[in-house]
Amino acid sequence: MDESSGRAFAQTLGLDVRGVFYVIILSFREKKLNNKEAKETVYTLVIKGFRVEPHLLTEYSER
Repeated sequence: MDESSGRAFAQTLGLDVRGVFYVIILSFREKKLNNKEAKETVYTLVIKGFRVEPHLLTEYSER
């Protein structure tokens, strides 16, 4: 979950909070997405306005 108020609410319920990058990386590790599909998914999210901290995008691009 990537919205701060949603994260805070989930934590009050005792849920393990993960973001969309976690889901994409997990899908890649479990071979549900190949490297190209994972990168395309990330880039599509960014193009559509998904906010990503620059250092995360740089780190992810280098994989």
